[in-house]
This record gives sequence, C-alpha cells and structure tokens, in this order.
Amino acid sequence: MSKRREVRNAAEARPGLALDEVFAWRKMAIEVLGAADFEHAARREYHLAVRSGRAFSIIVLRPESEGAPSRERVGEVLLARARCSDVVGLMGGDGVALLLPETDGEGAWAVVDSLRTLLPAGGEGLAIQVGSRSTEESEGPVDELRRNGSRDEDSDEPPGGGAGGHPTDDAGRGETVAASVSSGRPVEDVMGLFVRSLSRTKRLVDIFVAGVLLLLLWPLFLLIGATVALTSKGGALYRQQRAGLGGRPFTFYKFRTMEQGAEENWAELIPHNEQEGPVFKIADDPRITKVGRFLRRSSLDEMPQLWNVLKGDMTLVGPRPPKVEEVAEYESWQRERLDVTGGLTCTWQVSGRSEIKFRDWMRMDVRYVRTRSAWGDVKLLLRTVGAVLSGRGAY
Repeated sequence: MSKRREVRNAAEARPGLALDEVFAWRKMAIEVLGAADFEHAARREYHLAVRSGRAFSIIVLRPESEGAPSRERVGEVLLARARCSDVVGLMGGDGVALLLPETDGEGAWAVVDSLRTLLPAGGEGLAIQVGSRSTEESEGPVDELRRNGSRDEDSDEPPGGGAGGHPTDDAGRGETVAASVSSGRPVEDVMGLFVRSLSRTKRLVDIFVAGVLLLLLWPLFLLIGATVALTSKGGALYRQQRAGLGGRPFTFYKFRTMEQGAEENWAELIPHNEQEGPVFKIADDPRITKVGRFLRRSSLDEMPQLWNVLKGDMTLVGPRPPKVEEVAEYESWQRERLDVTGGLTCTWQVSGRSEIKFRDWMRMDVRYVRTRSAWGDVKLLLRTVGAVLSGRGAY
C-alpha cells in the first residue's frame, strides 16, 4: 500500500477529524515515510554508520494521554524542524519519528528541547524516546562473555557475566534499556527501537503448547536425563548464555551431549571447524558421547527448551538463539535476526541445519524476520516434523 493511500485510509477511518487535521494527513502522506519505509531508512543509516564509524539517532514521539498533541500535529512539527538530511516517518503504531544522521544522543535531546518549543503546551502528554548509535566504543557484557566464556555447546555452567546484563551496540544489541548521556537523560540502543515483542496471541499459543508438551513428556524427560547421567560423567542438563530478544542474554537449557570438560579441548579442534563465521560445527566431534550423538540426531537434546518457551525466553518459531559471544562477531546486517524472539525452529532447521553455510543461515533468518506471519509459522512447524525425522544436518 502506498504512503498516500495508507494515510488517506487512516483519515477516512476517523470521520471526526477537523479540516486542518485532514490537510495535515494529506501533507504527511507525501512527506512522511510509512512505518516499513522508515524502518528501511533507519537500517540503511545504521549500516552506513557502522561502516563509517559515525553516530546517528532517532527520536520517537507517541501520544500517551488525551491532552497530548495529535500525531498529525507532531508530524507537522517534525517536518518543520527537520534538516534536509533528516527523515520523518511513522513508527510503532501511533508513533512519529525523526531520524538524525551524524547526531549523538546528547544532540538528539537538544533537538527534543527545540521541538518542545514548537509543540502545543511544550509537548505535554507525549512519550519521548531517544535512541542513538554513538561513535564512542564501550565494553559491555558481551565483550566480557566473549573473553571469558566457552564456545562449546556442552559447558556445564554458563560463561562469565550475568543474565541480567545488556550488550552495547558495538558488541551486539541488548534490550532497549536506557544508558545515560552526560545530560543524565536516557538514550537507548537505536536499533533496539525496532525490536518486536511477541504478540499476545503468539505468546498464548506458546504457553499452551509448551505447557501441554511438558506435562505429557515429563516421563521421557526423566528417562533421557537418567540415561545421560548414567552413561557419562556430569549432570543431565547444561546451561548456557544465549542471546534472546534484542540480544539480551538468557539461560538456555539442553540435555548434555558431550563429555564433561569438553570445553578444555575446544582449542585443539578449531582447525577442523566445518562452518564459516563465528559458529563452530564439526560432523564427527570426538567429544560427543554415544547417547549424545543419538540425542542430537533425533533432536531430543533440544526438548528442555520447552521450559524456555514457557518462561518467554523463546517462542515456538523464530531464529535459533545464538551464543552471546557469537553475536559479538556478527556483521551489522546479521543482528537484525535478534529483533524477534528466538525460537525452537525456523527456516534453517527445516532446510538442512548444519549443512547450510553461516551467511546463508543469517539470510534465512533475516528474511523470516521481515516476512513472518502466523500462517508461515504453521508451515514451518509442519516442515519441522519431517526435518526431525530425517535428521539431516543434525550434529
């Protein structure tokens, strides 16, 4: 749908609009980007900023009370204030946003101050967010995990760093929790503004399906756990820090498939890595136990992640949550896969898993993020059954 038609339809859906507001909608249809186009512009600016090392910021304004200026009025003010290099667009339902190239967080808040002088009642009743990518590099939890954490899949304990930490932009995007600029006003991770939380419907489906499966399969859990514990040293489960929605670390569960202390031999196997990029995969890993090989081939080692789904760390369908230290090595475009909640299955799982090269895997996940739908999720779940039975790429 074109921007002009999108805005005209919105105006027609609100017959109570005053005449000046109708004209404002028409003006916005021409000069303000729709939500999809604005996100595309923001991602393009992000990639350019990463390559050039420059800063950029986004200001988002949303009415949060009845007395707040209308979205149409906010759009007019942003258009009046914008420089020729700035971009104005719709964002997140009722939000209007201003993209500011080569502007850091403190500069963005200075723009907010000038906007308040142009808005009715100083913009009272508006919720204002500022997101920025700074040129200053800082070390966050991802860097610490990258230094101290193990890359092995079967480390019995999570690598260093707490699950409550949040990575910085340069180390992999974290949850959009505010960081302070010198003025003391909050500045969030700029691309974190586009993180998409689970819809209520998808969350309810996750809770129902994961809850039912956990109730039905607990005897199988006990059997697998006992088999793992009795056939090799170590606990039945292992915990690892994975990057969830927006890059936020969470504790990820699997049945243990490797010998205890497998991480100590990891460095010796690096020359045999069969994957590209930051991922480590070899088909005949000597550290995998006999039971573990069966569990991986049958995907039964992934069953404890139903608990992650029930908790809300994961969802049934979504890109597989990566290891936190892997995210630190992502290219900027690859981090888009973290904009949605990670899942048990996605396109990669039904297309050959470990047989797929890393960059193709990332492209599949980014394509899923941009085109996901309820019907698409259903089809992926159905295809997952065949993928699990075939065992293709499961090692």
